[in-house]
Amino acid sequence: MNRPNHKLLLASRNARLSGALLDIVILVPPALLILFLTGVWEVNTSANEGFSIIEDMIGFAVCFLLFFACNGYLLVKQGQTINKRIVGTRIVTIEGAVPSGTSLVFLRYLIPQAIGIVPVAGWLFMSANCFFVFRQDHRCLHDHIAGTFVVDAK
Repeated sequence: MNRPNHKLLLASRNARLSGALLDIVILVPPALLILFLTGVWEVNTSANEGFSIIEDMIGFAVCFLLFFACNGYLLVKQGQTINKRIVGTRIVTIEGAVPSGTSLVFLRYLIPQAIGIVPVAGWLFMSANCFFVFRQDHRCLHDHIAGTFVVDAK
């Protein structure tokens, strides 16, 4: 099994879950506000048909841009989001270095999230992504795609 630099301690599942939940608590309300202010939310709730693929893509783009507006600098410089910093974890390569910005943006976040909005297959992928954290190396599917590990930053 590949492990990061032997001096680094893998982040606990609890720390990873805490960071993910903080992402939801902090980023979802502003994303919903943007969707509400732009009228996307009202159009979909009044039609009572749910979101179309176009609205899903708009919502995805809003959330993705909001996430990187808040976390981009810390991700590229330290391998941390605001929430990873709060819970004391960071993203590293197998060598223990901060991954490249391209690797983080495209491989770790954009591709998995884009797969996640595909009907049915996306739900299956995102479910598997979450359950992978229960493996011995604590790596989710998005970690495997990007070649990253989440480690204790304390």
